[in-house]
Amino acid sequence: MGVLQLEEGVGEDDASLIYHLPLAFANVLADTSSPDYCVSMIQAVPSLMARAKQLPEVFRHGRGQPYNDDDISEAIDRSHTIHTRHVFIPKLLPMVADGRMLAALEAGVRCADLGCGSGCLLLALAARFPKSEFHGFEISEVALAQANVSLHLSTVRNVTFHDSREDGQALDVLGPFPVILTYDVLHDATHPEHLIAMVRAALAPGGVWLMGDINCADGVRGNLAKDKRAMSATYFSFSMCLCMSSALSEPGGAGLGTLGFGVSVARKMLGEAGFKHVKVLMEHQAVRWFEAAPEPRGILDEYAQAANALKLFL
Repeated sequence: MGVLQLEEGVGEDDASLIYHLPLAFANVLADTSSPDYCVSMIQAVPSLMARAKQLPEVFRHGRGQPYNDDDISEAIDRSHTIHTRHVFIPKLLPMVADGRMLAALEAGVRCADLGCGSGCLLLALAARFPKSEFHGFEISEVALAQANVSLHLSTVRNVTFHDSREDGQALDVLGPFPVILTYDVLHDATHPEHLIAMVRAALAPGGVWLMGDINCADGVRGNLAKDKRAMSATYFSFSMCLCMSSALSEPGGAGLGTLGFGVSVARKMLGEAGFKHVKVLMEHQAVRWFEAAPEPRGILDEYAQAANALKLFL
């Protein structure tokens, strides 16, 4: 990549040579804790290439491939960890419901993550908010296995991961939840309308749904506009091998794909499911965050008031 600097070694053979990676490049390429780290998805490339080889057969029968791969799951988890640490917790959370979500989490509230993947978001929240109770819901056995390993290696005890395919382990069965999260899920789903309806059913009165998806334009033409064309070409290729393929992996799949869940689609689908309040809270690089609720007033009021009363008591 032309970024390593070669320094003289103490001997005369190549084994004695010293290679130096400048700090600026190390932050981008090697330091997974840095906000500038941006190569997390490299791990997924071999799996994406293997999927690409299967595309001719996929096009013949019209059925995509499900989202269940170790390398892809780990790569996405690493990417989400950076966003969670540097954007979600310090910048986004204080904005939700005008700060009432942050107050509720600090006081203690039940929170669910639908499509939790390998669990990095929930584990970070559980460590930050020990009084709250967190539940992750997932159908990928690979992601669930990784999530439970991470949970075992952590010190948190307020997280439970659920296999949503099992009886009695679905979000709407174990609800209600005052706070529900989805991050990088709906555009991959075969039937996103079912997930949206599930969230609506599981959301407690006065609750809020915080939903993160891809920061894309509306429609193919919008995503191929001159200022977006270069990045969109990459996204469309990525989607063909992963996101849209996953979204078509069951009969009748919606096939939204990486750039398929724009603002207009989100407002339409959520509105049809009974969410009268749909607000774009933040757009940060590749991620757009929505705040949604059945009614625009009273979001988390009860929980924030309880949190304030607790502060006064203490």
